[in-house]
Amino acid sequence: MVGKKRELKPGTPADKTAKSMPEVKPAKKKQTVKKNRVHDTEKADNKASKVSIETIRRLASHGLTIEQIGCFFGFDEKQNVFTELCEKHPEYLDAFNEGKALGIDIATSCLFQQMENGNSQSTIFYLKAKAGWSDTQKIEMKAEVNTHDIKSLSTADLLKMQLQMKADDDNEE
Repeated sequence: MVGKKRELKPGTPADKTAKSMPEVKPAKKKQTVKKNRVHDTEKADNKASKVSIETIRRLASHGLTIEQIGCFFGFDEKQNVFTELCEKHPEYLDAFNEGKALGIDIATSCLFQQMENGNSQSTIFYLKAKAGWSDTQKIEMKAEVNTHDIKSLSTADLLKMQLQMKADDDNEE
């Protein structure tokens, strides 16, 4: 039935519904207009007045990035408007860095508290992250490799080499 037009029989409920419905026209395509950068800057300045230094500090302490904090305040992440705003207002960047440091301080304090309470997983995590510990073993092997140009060797020389290799293998066992 795909692609075929269905005929409606006169007097059927479907025919009455079709007659009572208005004709549907295809929707017009929306035209996208690039925003004027000056307009974006004005919008950013308006939103900047709503930015709270304490909120920036709190969100950064919870691990949010500058872009995510910008989205929280309504800035477009892709345009980096909030990042540019942080460059204009160093107090925003200072609040972000303070919050980030506070979050790290809280997390490390909890980690050390768990280590002091005997949590071996916390201790192992810390040693892996800070002391270079690893679950994998590194094994170094050294081998001497002798290469010969086989084309220049005679059949007798090749047989001698084969016998020598077999003798070496037997001695290792």
